[in-house]
Amino acid sequence: MIEAYISSAEVSRIHEGDSVEMEVTGLMQSVYGTISGTVTQISSDATTQEGSDGSSQLVFKVLIHPDMLYVISNNGDKVDLTNGMTVETRIQYKGITYFDYVMQKLGVKAG
Repeated sequence: MIEAYISSAEVSRIHEGDSVEMEVTGLMQSVYGTISGTVTQISSDATTQEGSDGSSQLVFKVLIHPDMLYVISNNGDKVDLTNGMTVETRIQYKGITYFDYVMQKLGVKAG
């Protein structure tokens, strides 16, 4: 399982079953590609995450099930995912147009 943290501003857009693309930090995406996965759980409780600059923000823990536990380079080199590795996650969710967003904020249109 991959553990990710989503800001409180974004959590309402994420749902269990959403597709995820992950890039292993430190490995070139153009050489190793990405790993697909699926959101399996979203915490219902927010926690505070401290930034390196001393700021803090509310985040929700998201669990992601990767389709593979390794990446393979263009040359065939295999790198296994291990505990402690970091990944950049891109959760694919249904987009909203700027018009719909403004209308929702005005209370004219429900999303």
